[in-house]
Parts: sequence; C-alpha cells; structure tokens
Amino acid sequence: MSSPGSQPDHLDSSAEETLLDAWFAGDEEAMADLLTCFKPRVWSICWRTLGHHEDAADLTQDVMVKVILGLEGFDRRSKFSTWVYRIAVNACMSHLRKQKLRRHPSLDAPAGDGAGERSTSRGNQLASMEPGPAADVEHVDDLRALEAALGQLDEEQRLLILLRDRQGIEYVQLAEIFGVPVGTIKSRIFRARSALCERMEERGTGGP
Repeated sequence: MSSPGSQPDHLDSSAEETLLDAWFAGDEEAMADLLTCFKPRVWSICWRTLGHHEDAADLTQDVMVKVILGLEGFDRRSKFSTWVYRIAVNACMSHLRKQKLRRHPSLDAPAGDGAGERSTSRGNQLASMEPGPAADVEHVDDLRALEAALGQLDEEQRLLILLRDRQGIEYVQLAEIFGVPVGTIKSRIFRARSALCERMEERGTGGP
C-alpha cells in the first residue's frame, strides 16, 4: 500500500526554523509547506505501527489536526519535527491501548528518508528488506518472518525500531520524543533489537 502522495524532501533544522519564522510572521503558505512535508512521515509512523490502512489514515488526520490546532502554542523549545513525532507516537500508543490492537506493521509501508547509521545487522535487515519485482521466494519468506517477529514486540519496542531503523531518527531526537535520557533510549533500542532477534531465532530465521 503506498502513501498518499510522494515522500517529500527531508527538512533540516534550518529549513524548519525558516518555515516556522515565516508562519509566525503571518505567511499561511509556510504552514501548508510544513504540513505537506510532515504528513507522509506521520502516515508512515501510523501505518507501520498499526499495520491497518484505514486506522492509519484516520489517525494521520487526527495527528495533523492536533498539529494545526497546537501550532500557535508551540513554544519552539524542541525541534518542530520532534514535536510532531511526539504527537504521532502518543496518538499511536493511545490508539493501541484503546483498541487493544496487536496487528503487526507491514514493511511494505511507505518508508521515511532512511537516514542515519544502522548500528546492528538486524537494523540493517529491517531497513533493506523491501521485496522488489525480482525478489526470490527465500527473500519474501524472510521478509514475512521479520514482519511476524516485529509484530510480536510490544508497542514501544516496535515504535523504537521503526523510528530508528526505518525513519532514521537520531537517538537525541528519540530521547526528546519519548521524554527519557539518551542512554535510556539506547538501552531500550538495544533490548528491542535483541527481542526481535530472539523472535526471529524462534522461527528459525535468526540473523547473524
């Protein structure tokens, strides 16, 4: 399932600040530019977390409405992207708690920009296992096993792996999103990756 619209170019901190300055100065188009950039990224987080197209689409709209309504009160103590991702993550966690969904996310969902270092072999596999037209049966089977193993993790572990290894969000920004120290984020991601490897090994498809 593809995302609505193409993935926009990544906005660096300077570009974010420029657009925010313009919007606070009264440029309505600046808000449209910000929303255009971040909506596909919010969609990706929701889709990969929920694994259900309609739920992800609805939740994406909810998140974007919260962003629009909250923008005037955004105090800029954090990056705009961090603030948006925090809203998206909280919305996903709340949705899963309320609906008690345990559907696994699809790795065929639209990816983020994929920047950032992949620090483990499992992270590399998660980032690269996208079946193309010529994908062989073994590759597809591995992908399905990885999807199933990812779906067995708890919500936070799944989100951390997806945000770090698929979206490429840096540790410092993840720490701000989840409201914990960087060291804690690194430990949680390590445990999440270890849990993913264990699930894969239980299925006889453990990585190196």
